[in-house]
Amino acid sequence: MLNQILKKKEKFEYEINKIGNYILENKKKIRIINKKKFQTNLDVITDKKIKKLIFDFFKTRKVISEENKSNKLPKKNYWLIDPIDGTRSLYDGYKTYGIQLCYVLNDKPVYSLINLPSMKKNISAIINNGVKINGKKFKIKNSVKKIIVDNYPKPNFECKRVMEACKINKYIEAGSFAYKSMLVALNRASLFFKNVEFYAWDVFPQTLINKELGNFTFDLKGDEFVAIKKISYRNGLIISKSKNNIKKIVRLYK
Repeated sequence: MLNQILKKKEKFEYEINKIGNYILENKKKIRIINKKKFQTNLDVITDKKIKKLIFDFFKTRKVISEENKSNKLPKKNYWLIDPIDGTRSLYDGYKTYGIQLCYVLNDKPVYSLINLPSMKKNISAIINNGVKINGKKFKIKNSVKKIIVDNYPKPNFECKRVMEACKINKYIEAGSFAYKSMLVALNRASLFFKNVEFYAWDVFPQTLINKELGNFTFDLKGDEFVAIKKISYRNGLIISKSKNNIKKIVRLYK
């Protein structure tokens, strides 16, 4: 499968970008169809479009999607997708949402793609092959301002504790996991911290991208996100450019 992805990557990512543009063009038509799940018509449509692409391009139906939640992971290799990460942000009229997906081989993401429609960016990575943005190699910057990102208008109590421990003064607000994690990848933030329950499709597509850029993804117990062993996670999330900051945050939660 990885060889197929390498051969078809450019065309596949072009089509994913078209789906991102579809969301942009139809965002005013969004409506809730399932209040309990906070599922919208665009979630369902986007899910179908992405699955069809995967089926057509790679001749496989092994896809785990946020829109069809399951408590079990496939025994063999599969695609993991979140058709719209940050549905509430999209529904509320914010720009901080995205499409994210990855191909999982032997429990690890080996190809990842995150599309941020409002930023007009396809951000992708293949294991041990760096990161590309809209098909062009992304150059890693060694320096970045100390900025933390979260999804509140102002830092909450927990975020303030982390900012103090890591000596970070600047805060920015963004919505989805995909968007926040890519702000770290793109050097627009240095730290994303969240103490909530989340799912594999929320975090693993970005792990490969940030790892290829030398960044780190850990939980609050100090364990790195490497292999996908389950669907849901409850020990929080840290995405950071600094391993030292991860150590400081883990100490706060011991």
